[in-house]
Order: sequence, then C-alpha cells, then structure tokens
Amino acid sequence: MYERAVVPLDGSPFAETILPFLQQIAGPLDMEVLLLRVVAPQAMAPIDEPPRVLIRDLEMQRVAAEEYLERVAEDLRHRGVRVDTRVSRGEAAYEILAVARDAAADVVAMCTHGRSGFGRFVFGSVAEVVVRRARIPVLLLKPGETEPGRVGNDSGADERRRSAGGHSVTACTHREEDVMLVRALMTGAPITLPPDTSIFEARRLMDSARIRHVLVTLGGDLLGIVTDRDIRLNMPSQATSLSVWELNYLLAKVTVGEVMTRSVITIGPDLDAHDAAQIMLDRKIGALPVIDEGRLIGIVTETDLLRAFVKVGAESRTLRGR
Repeated sequence: MYERAVVPLDGSPFAETILPFLQQIAGPLDMEVLLLRVVAPQAMAPIDEPPRVLIRDLEMQRVAAEEYLERVAEDLRHRGVRVDTRVSRGEAAYEILAVARDAAADVVAMCTHGRSGFGRFVFGSVAEVVVRRARIPVLLLKPGETEPGRVGNDSGADERRRSAGGHSVTACTHREEDVMLVRALMTGAPITLPPDTSIFEARRLMDSARIRHVLVTLGGDLLGIVTDRDIRLNMPSQATSLSVWELNYLLAKVTVGEVMTRSVITIGPDLDAHDAAQIMLDRKIGALPVIDEGRLIGIVTETDLLRAFVKVGAESRTLRGR
C-alpha cells in the first residue's frame, strides 16, 4: 500500500495537473502527500555585489517557494488530504530523489511533457532522470491524460495491484517509455590498431576511413584511443626544414601506443543513450568505446549521435505527414 508520495511542483499550472488525481486516491489510501518545490542553484553573484545581496535573494526565493507550497497544501487539506511541504535547493531531479529517499516515500508522482524516443534523448527531462534513477515507483502524468502511467522500480514482484476507491494503481518493474540504448546507436566492429602502428599509418587509415577516433588494442584488450587531434599534435610543423624523406622516417618511428590516451572511459551497450551523451559532454570527449562482458563490441561517436538524430527526425516528419 502506498503510504507517502513525493509530488514535485515548480509553480506552473502544468505541474499542478497531477493534483486532481492525487486528490482521488490519497483519501482512500490514507496516503500522505509531500509537496516539494526545488529552487534552482543560485548563480555566482557579480564580484561587485556585496554578499548580503545574494543572501537576500536566496531568502526571498525560499520564502516565495514556501508560500506557494502552503497555498497548494491548504487547498488539498480542505479536500481531506494529509499534506506536508518541503523546499529544497539544487538540481531538480537529484533533489527529488534525495527527498524521496530521506522521507521514506514509496512513490513519486509528477508530470512530464511526454517526449519519447530521440526527443527525450536530445532534450532530456527531470522526469526522465527521476524514472531512470528512482528505486521506487514513479507515476507520470502526460499532457491530455487524466491518470498517470506507471514506470520505475518496485523492488518487489513484477507487478502489484493496489486499488483505491475504484482507481487501480499498478507499479511495474519495467520502463513503459521508449528508451534509446547505446547498442542502437553504436558502430559495431570498430576499426582498431595495434600499439606499434606508426602515426603515419594511423593518419592514412583515418583519412581513408573518414574517422576521427581509432581504438588501440592488443590481443583483444583495449589499451587506449587515438584521435585525429593526437595525430596532429605529434606531426612536425609545416614550417620544418626537414625533407619529405626525413619526415616520413620520423613519423614511422612514432607509434600510436606512444601518443594514445590510456585512461579510456568505456560504457556498456545497455546504457541509456542520454547518459552516454551526458558523459561525452561532461568529459569533453568525442567517442566512447562500448564493452560487453569484457569484450570490445563497438564505439559511439558524435557522428553516431547526429546520425541517429537525423534519422529519427526524418521518421517523425514522415509520421506527421501521414
């Protein structure tokens, strides 16, 4: 039985569309509702602003959030719902998860804009992160719906049915939204080179294959990754006085094993593509090798992401034109 629900609100009418559904089930379930408002982290104050200005702004945000939640809570209380409120500061998705854990909640109920497929992958959403990381069921209400869909983890049986006043709430252990996985984007059987390959040969291979990343392997083990930038940085300057023969001789002596990046970040094939893209953004890298049970099976690059974006965008336009 659901006993405590965390309900994130951002002050918008859209977020509040989850409330009528909660009013219908909270009473029969005797469920306590914790209304949560997450205030975004405060940007750094200008250097010429005194600290008291920043402190005052933070306090005003907190007070405004508390007043908003109290107005919503009072309306719910008049309708017989047990309500508490909380204001938190930080990144919305992670604060929602933290509050749900600290409050020992057994369900999160919130609204989502209902993006699916690559739309979710490109744009992301607070609801997406909550669903992906929550260890309790998440009830999501999409635009135009009157009852939320059920997604998330129930850490129990595959499916449990809870009835409340004629309303049936089912918590499922599987994801009901479309998820784009790395295995759907990656380039399989990636081009690899042994560590003793010269950077001259590596550059020629990359030019002919029109790629910017090559994985360095030995006996099936991933040793590192070489990018076109690594090659350029180790090429002689165009202003050099060396002859072509001397240049080729020097380039033949420098191997990819010497210039490669050894601390390679790898991912699994069943990782959410959004997470893979986030890693690439955070680490400022253009490719991620894909490892499955210790075996190199592919690589995901910026080009793979863009190719998927174009493909799904074209399919979406086709569907709209039908």
